[in-house]
Amino acid sequence: MRLLECKPNGDLVLREFTGTDVPAYAILSHTWGNEEVSLQEVETGTNKDKAGWKKIDFCAKQANADGFRYIWVDTCCIDKKDAVELSEAINSMFRWYQNAAKCYVHMTDVSIGQEDVQHSQPCWEPAFRGSRWFRRGWTLQELIAPSAVEFFCSNGRRLGDKEELVQQIHEITQIPVTVLRGAAMSNFDINERMLWAQGRETKRPEDMAYSLLGIFGIHMPLIYGEGRLNALNRLQWELDRRVNQPESDFSRNPILFPHPVSRNYRKAIVTIISWECDRLEITVRNISNVFRELYHYEVRETLLTLEEQHRGDPVWPWPDGSDIEERDLKIMYYLGSTRRVVDPRGFMDIQAFPFQMLP
Repeated sequence: MRLLECKPNGDLVLREFTGTDVPAYAILSHTWGNEEVSLQEVETGTNKDKAGWKKIDFCAKQANADGFRYIWVDTCCIDKKDAVELSEAINSMFRWYQNAAKCYVHMTDVSIGQEDVQHSQPCWEPAFRGSRWFRRGWTLQELIAPSAVEFFCSNGRRLGDKEELVQQIHEITQIPVTVLRGAAMSNFDINERMLWAQGRETKRPEDMAYSLLGIFGIHMPLIYGEGRLNALNRLQWELDRRVNQPESDFSRNPILFPHPVSRNYRKAIVTIISWECDRLEITVRNISNVFRELYHYEVRETLLTLEEQHRGDPVWPWPDGSDIEERDLKIMYYLGSTRRVVDPRGFMDIQAFPFQMLP
């Protein structure tokens, strides 16, 4: 885990911690804007005029006032250029918020003066209830996971904490008060927890599923480019497996079932069926990373076939099966869909081989 150390002179220095060696820290919850600060910009201290620096400075000053030396901010404490680190961070994020000594919610669309804070019926409450923060996918876990959550307006004035505002938050989110007060997630079934995410949005379509991993205690690899429905299908399959419900139709549950590393396959073959060929390259790259980093398989061959090459072929888009054996793992993956593609433009055949055959 990477934290920002707040120096007495105001400097911020990135530090890395592992295992149980993580000090007490405060954590920031916010909605992303167009000028967020990256890890590389913190390391070099550049682009100080970006609006994202103001949120980082706010978090550092508030943490210092509360006696914390370290803070965590999602925009700059993760190297998002590293796909493996990003996947690990997203799978760990619920726990990181849960373990934070305090969570500061910075609401950029709520602005108040001192007289509003002291008013018996706060003038800021309508803006609070309508804040974009309550409609974002990632902020669901950021609200539920930490035990101590404090809300601040755009100019840093404190609005209250989760307990003081519990009734308003319940009315806004429909999340039970017991959950907001720390009740165990296992007390609530899958469907009820799914309802808490209703009406929320994420910038990247896959994040609508990935932002729920911590809510359900699920860990799974990230495949940006697979589309919202495929990501939600994989999440649903993991949930079905956990509660021993009937297994889903594997032709509709894309990518990596069963996990290749658990079987002595000769090779794994992933066929991506797509009508959006411009998305194939990034999807292939992400799938290759998953095979290599999580399953210890090496992608050696990729074959792109376009519709123009098979126009009029009655068996299109299914690939040639002459080199497929019983010992091979076969996966059919529908990019951006959960159904057979009626009018595909192309498919990508990926073949991956284990680094070391398992006994």
